[in-house]
Amino acid sequence: MMRKIILLLGLTSGCVCGFEVNVTQASYSAKENDNITLRWTFTSHRNMLLSSLWIHCEIFAQGKAPVHLFRLQEGVEVPAVYKGPFTERLQSDMGALNRGKIILRLFRLRLEDSGLYRCQVTTREGRKSAECQVIVTASNVVNEGVNGTLASPPPQDSDDHNILRALLLTAIAAAVVAALAAGYLLSLIL
Repeated sequence: MMRKIILLLGLTSGCVCGFEVNVTQASYSAKENDNITLRWTFTSHRNMLLSSLWIHCEIFAQGKAPVHLFRLQEGVEVPAVYKGPFTERLQSDMGALNRGKIILRLFRLRLEDSGLYRCQVTTREGRKSAECQVIVTASNVVNEGVNGTLASPPPQDSDDHNILRALLLTAIAAAVVAALAAGYLLSLIL
């Protein structure tokens, strides 16, 4: 009986139970022209071959057709799927796949890069996907001033500036008091 249990444990030790795909960060906020790195993890094991992997990553932007970002078929990257606005602004890390990681780097973000990014992983153990939201905002927001001229936003006082002002005023007051006291003492001596 003990030999059967040991044999069963030996056979299942290389198996991945509970195949999962997870995103390491559910939401990203960035400004135009920033660079970000999107990361997903998937259950892998030491005997897993890249040739057994199928990965498909894409972006779903509101009101637009999905854009394919990355595709791996039987362990081979399919570069022809890089389309449209991501040409030359997307980089994948093929070395990370052996460690159960999908890493996509997006360069020089644009406002239209905002959307839902999904990666789907298919192996012998199953098919799962995970997604994250990317929100890209304008890098410089300028207010309109009088007569349609451009004006910068008004400067805001920070707590640090207020503390420095208070210290400076206190130092000036102390110097005035010290000068008055010195003058009074001199008048007593003379």
